[in-house]
Amino acid sequence: LDVRFNRVVDSIHYDDGEDENDELVTKIVCTDGEVIEADEVILTTPLGVLKSDVIDFDPPLPSWKQGAIDRMGFGLLNKVFKV
Repeated sequence: LDVRFNRVVDSIHYDDGEDENDELVTKIVCTDGEVIEADEVILTTPLGVLKSDVIDFDPPLPSWKQGAIDRMGFGLLNKVFKV
């Protein structure tokens, strides 16, 4: 298991499964020029990053997934505890 932390991702190139002849390799290009290849990727990023389109997905995310990102709200959350 190869886990990478603190990488700034510029783009993610993945197989969308539409062409059966494609290799199933995902390529992550970081802003420092590093290219990471993997069979599978788990990306954790703030919702604001996904909403701002800072990361380029190639091919673009499916419309149902992008729609869910666009509909999600976010903001400041305060919690009050009474002990």
